[in-house]
Amino acid sequence: MKENATFRLAAVLYDPSQGGDVDDLLLSLVKALRKRNVRVAGAVQLNGPAESGPCSEMVLEDLASGRRVRISQNRGPLARGCRLDNSALEEVAGLTRASVGEGVDCVIINKFSKTEADGGGLRQAIEAAVLADIPVVVGLNSTQRSAWETFSGGATAWLPRDEAVILGWLEDTMRHAARSAAS
Repeated sequence: MKENATFRLAAVLYDPSQGGDVDDLLLSLVKALRKRNVRVAGAVQLNGPAESGPCSEMVLEDLASGRRVRISQNRGPLARGCRLDNSALEEVAGLTRASVGEGVDCVIINKFSKTEADGGGLRQAIEAAVLADIPVVVGLNSTQRSAWETFSGGATAWLPRDEAVILGWLEDTMRHAARSAAS
């Protein structure tokens, strides 16, 4: 098996049924990367308070443009579940996909979830980064691990929910990518 640094695609597993997510971790990671002058593309999720009902407001920020789009629908106080606004998600996905390319050092994607497993959402942005040989870190909903493994073909560096470890992996991977591009 290859060492993690040889992969350009990394997943950080989280379990939403246990209240876990990676949103705050990835947001902190992006801030740390920007302080190091790393050019970051992708999308992170910002969660606000619940307006009514059981779910918090979900907003995606396209990291290249800074544009924020609400991706949750307010279904009212009697709703039992959350409702993703697929058209809003696709709007951010288009922005993110367009920003992946030359001049980008790495891509951070908030989630690979059911929508991406079904072929939509931010999946094309991930694919574009992989094809451009740009390192990618993705938050992976544990319920979609099988779909992820099919999607990635097993070429995944599995990273813990630890910012320092993720930063180290990204730095190593970006250095390796720069050496490969130079040769």
